[in-house]
Amino acid sequence: MDTFKITVDGIPALAELTSYINVPPQGRWADSDVDCYGYTEMEYDLKDRKGYPKNGDAKWLYKIAFDKDLWSDIDSQIEKAIEDNIDRF
Repeated sequence: MDTFKITVDGIPALAELTSYINVPPQGRWADSDVDCYGYTEMEYDLKDRKGYPKNGDAKWLYKIAFDKDLWSDIDSQIEKAIEDNIDRF
């Protein structure tokens, strides 16, 4: 899919989006409460700014993200990048 520039605790990094699902709110006639309010699911690979993946030279980047619990911040950065590039989705 797409790769977005993000930061992890102020460190430049890349997030390569591998899966993205956005289900808009369907209102009170939806099949479930989740569909009623809508939801977004995404999966991505975190890479350092040179593009190295977690199973290569970017293990340290994952360690920072896990140790400082930065995943919601990373998710927010990716969601903003998707909104800014919505015409590609």
